[in-house]
Amino acid sequence: MEKPWKERPVFPGRKTSHRNFFDERGVSPVIAVILMVAITVVLAAVLYVMVSRILPPGEITPRGNLRFEEDGENPCKYKGEFQGSVRLDKIEISIFDTSADDTILLKPDKETYKESAGGLNFTFKDTNENEKLDVVDILLIQGGDTGDRVIIVYKNTGESVATQTLN
Repeated sequence: MEKPWKERPVFPGRKTSHRNFFDERGVSPVIAVILMVAITVVLAAVLYVMVSRILPPGEITPRGNLRFEEDGENPCKYKGEFQGSVRLDKIEISIFDTSADDTILLKPDKETYKESAGGLNFTFKDTNENEKLDVVDILLIQGGDTGDRVIIVYKNTGESVATQTLN
């Protein structure tokens, strides 16, 4: 009868009283699992590094402070000021007219004046002509009323740069 294993001496050339039996099944299942997990972790890390270098970093929405004050001489006329700086081609200005339940959407890089169905007029002027909305620019609302809301939205992220509700 033939043995399923090979008998080999522990130290070739030396005689020994006991025999060493070698199991030729391969790597232990525990070691194999550890090796597979290690290879998977390394591959995932390499893939993450490659992808993170390819993708551009997320764009950050600039922030500012928007303030409108009613003109003492003319009721329903509000002068606005934006503290901050943001490029005009990157923003939209949205004004919600509560009396008409209407919203005006102004793109200040192309338009300077818009009117709502309720008679609210919004005017924008880039005073220093630097193609940015900043503190010296003119924001004017005529026909506005308490509760009307002005929102400056950054187009690339869809988030609000600044918000003001008229008082």
